[in-house]
Amino acid sequence: TKIVLVEPLDCQEESIQKNSENLALLERPELSFALIKARLWKLTQFEQVLYLDSDTLPLNKEFLKLFDIMSKQTTSQVGAIADIGWPDMFNSGVMMLIPDADTASVLQNYIIENTSIDGSDQGILNQFFNQNCCTDELVKDSFSREWVQLSFTYNVTIPNLGYQSSPAMNYFKPSIKLIHFIGKHKPWSLWSQKNFIKNEYHDQWNEVYEEFKEEHQLNNEVSKPKISDSDKTETPETITPVDAPPSNEPTTNQEIDTISTVEENVD
Repeated sequence: TKIVLVEPLDCQEESIQKNSENLALLERPELSFALIKARLWKLTQFEQVLYLDSDTLPLNKEFLKLFDIMSKQTTSQVGAIADIGWPDMFNSGVMMLIPDADTASVLQNYIIENTSIDGSDQGILNQFFNQNCCTDELVKDSFSREWVQLSFTYNVTIPNLGYQSSPAMNYFKPSIKLIHFIGKHKPWSLWSQKNFIKNEYHDQWNEVYEEFKEEHQLNNEVSKPKISDSDKTETPETITPVDAPPSNEPTTNQEIDTISTVEENVD
């Protein structure tokens, strides 16, 4: 496990202020700092990165097949899953990407010069990588970047109350690799949410949490977390990268590290 400290974006405060109106439509003020995801493309010490939001739960090792699926990925591509709220856009909670200094620089400038669709990272990353978000037809024909759409089973977002949600969840259940707890209500806030709808995946998250405490002998030190909706504390995001191989050695995707990037707000 490696911890990589990530610097705030250039003009981050200005970008947050500029995007505040659209973020208000989303009613998720805690996502204002998520623009820092753009720093993923600066992690050039890694050959390839599988990014996971901290509110995701991999169910098995099958989700690592994304490295095989995206083995020929280029720096101009992002691999991601369609968002259930607007399927012409991708959900930025699970992404495959190739770190690249030039892409990172262009993306940084793009964030400074443009307003995000949703006021946060998902909107601006779609505008940057996703041809569907290009409103200029002339530019759209020569759009140089690409969203590679991946199977929904790699980022099953719940609660999902769509018309086909229950039948589809039942049918594809054996194929689900990862669960993503979207929205304000998270498994770790269940104890302060009286009206929250529990399901087997929330129970599974709690099982993993209890196993973690026991493994690290934290049972007497850590109580059940109680985080209310009004709590604006940022939670760490998780990145699963592949180390970049030395120039004189063949590429390998066998060793996978976990990186947690934590942004600390200092008053």
